[in-house]
Amino acid sequence: MSVVVVNYRGAEDTITCVRGLAEVDYPAELLQVIVVDNEAHDTARLKAELPAAKIVTSAQNLGFAGGCNLGVEHATGGVLALLNNDARADRNWVKTAIRVFHAEPSVGAVASKVLDWDGEKIDFVDGGLTWFGMGYKRHAGQDDDGAHDAPKDVLFGTGSALFVRTEVYRELGGFDERFFMFYEDVDLGWRMNLRGWRVRYEPASLTFHRHHASMSSIDHSRELYLLERNALAALYKNFSDETLAKVLPAALALCVRRATARGEIDPTQLEITRRPSDPALDREPVGVSRQALAGFLAIDQFVELMPSLAESRKAEQAARRLSDTDLVPLMRKALEPAYPLPRYLAAHDILVDVLGLDDVFGKPRKILVITGDAISDRMAGPAIRAWHMADVLSGEHQVRLVTTNPLCAPPDAPFAVERARPKELRRTSRGRT
Repeated sequence: MSVVVVNYRGAEDTITCVRGLAEVDYPAELLQVIVVDNEAHDTARLKAELPAAKIVTSAQNLGFAGGCNLGVEHATGGVLALLNNDARADRNWVKTAIRVFHAEPSVGAVASKVLDWDGEKIDFVDGGLTWFGMGYKRHAGQDDDGAHDAPKDVLFGTGSALFVRTEVYRELGGFDERFFMFYEDVDLGWRMNLRGWRVRYEPASLTFHRHHASMSSIDHSRELYLLERNALAALYKNFSDETLAKVLPAALALCVRRATARGEIDPTQLEITRRPSDPALDREPVGVSRQALAGFLAIDQFVELMPSLAESRKAEQAARRLSDTDLVPLMRKALEPAYPLPRYLAAHDILVDVLGLDDVFGKPRKILVITGDAISDRMAGPAIRAWHMADVLSGEHQVRLVTTNPLCAPPDAPFAVERARPKELRRTSRGRT
């Protein structure tokens, strides 16, 4: 078992993280700890304070993706654990993940549950992917109320706390180092699923994340640039030819609209009818914010990456065993627009409608779940099953849970719950919803 921790000018957090691994319920002699010091800023201190760990030094900053890959080169364990340096592992973090690998040979990676440092708010319990390639943590920032304590298959886990079979990681070439940081974990999970390896979320494998953001001293536009560029790279590599032909033009157009909406750019300012009467004024520079510029530069550099990405795409498409349709349920809400900007939302809806993207990723449906059992805080088995079914389906569809039982005093739910009389139910089931 090999744990890889990447450090970049964060020795204090890294030392706390690694020392905390001594409290994990797993034989110390079977736990190899590898610390990668990106840019070699803290190497001397790390070697002095973490004598039991293997310290691997890189003269340059390889990013999270490259740092992890460098650490894996020195790994001797049959399972890899990737752990953020500002994370704290729960006592059962390792053994509960290892148990999944032993029980389910088709699982290639185990995604840990990640909470904030105080264990109150959710950091990661599920991953979603939009049709335009943006991966996101579902339910992030919400209270950890126990609603996400059941294991399930996911498209990807967060790289901040992720277990992977070593042979699988190496077979896939590890993280794509062109991503540097952001979405390298989304891309890895996507590729694993396409090849038939499952990624399993295991809530008992728990960590706590402090979120000393490595980007906190850097302008947000640089983060936006990486997110936009890497989303395009991920979808280009992993969607099938048929899906990509529909998605890529729309994703590029939507990236531009996100940029103009974020930067509050007047999209009609260069219309010929709006030119000033003085020709000299018509040559004045037009200001573009860094927030907007990030999207345009992301597309520019995505084009630069396309020749090398095309080679990766050939390999991924040749090795895939599952179709895009097979993975749509793991995307959760593929048609989620992700940004609440009015002009952007309008463009998103236009592209989805005109290009028929809902035919590829599935239209949300109206679903009726019917039970004759009481729906209340204390439900019996059949009612619990109906409730769980409605809860799962509500993640992607408009769901109504209807009971014919007189007792209907349901707890709060993300779907509609009501009592109906038999005659009303007959009308409802004929489509009059």
